Amino acid sequence: MNALIVSSHPVTWLGLSAILYDFGSVNTVEMCSKDDFIFDMQNNPLPDIIFFDVVKCDISSIKKLKRCVNYLGQSKLFVFTDNESCEMAAPIIKMGIDAYVLKEESHQKILEAISAVMEGHFWISDKVKANIDESQDVHHKNESSLTEREAEVLSYLAQGMINKEIARKMCLSCRTVETYITQLSRKFSVRNRVEVVLKALVSGFIDINDVHI
Repeated sequence: MNALIVSSHPVTWLGLSAILYDFGSVNTVEMCSKDDFIFDMQNNPLPDIIFFDVVKCDISSIKKLKRCVNYLGQSKLFVFTDNESCEMAAPIIKMGIDAYVLKEESHQKILEAISAVMEGHFWISDKVKANIDESQDVHHKNESSLTEREAEVLSYLAQGMINKEIARKMCLSCRTVETYITQLSRKFSVRNRVEVVLKALVSGFIDINDVHI
């Protein structure tokens, strides 16, 4: 089997390549940047195993991963990150990746993850699974209290509209739109509009394909 580590950090490549070679069935391990990978994956055969290093927790990273998933074929995609939050993990997992692995996992744990995925199973770090389970309990309580207007504002936020555009679209004042965004922030227990969209992804209110920010 061949493996690819999508990362801009040589230390990440050194650590993961050592683990991959220890797996036994891996013959070659290469490394490339995210931008190079996104360009090459559309024109070249993909390796059997892909470790995608996710450093920054934002929607741009999630959308890059989504593009990768669309071209996967038979390749196995491992997300490798130090971000254990459900805001990051849940929307990524919903895309159809094969594993969500925290960088803090031991050598043996990562080998277990590779083995499980190659046998056809999904693998997720225990800490991340616990955070997602806890978050979903909270979201189920909040979902029923989301009003029709709040849901509409949320959809426009996901499209990247500013307050003036939302106000014009909904025939409301900017102050009223601000009030709706404040209400959404409180219900999702976040601080700003970008985090509102991330939380909405986690709870299934919106799909990653509908996000344009």
